[in-house]
Amino acid sequence: GTAASNNLTLDSTVNVTKGYVLLNPSSGNVGIGTTATPTNRLEVATTGGSSMQFDTSVAGVVTIKMGGVAVAEMTQ
Repeated sequence: GTAASNNLTLDSTVNVTKGYVLLNPSSGNVGIGTTATPTNRLEVATTGGSSMQFDTSVAGVVTIKMGGVAVAEMTQ
């Protein structure tokens, strides 16, 4: 459906090769479990209020944050 309260369900198939799930592939940020606009490339929130963010603002570097505090960094 197209209403704000409708669910999005991603379901598997019986095919061996399934392809990819692309969320906002052309630009922008993706938030899971949050109603606020995400400020990082990917933000995952819990019902308890904690969150994990994946920040890609530095070229070639992914910074993983917990509650906005950097806990790990990966370079490409």
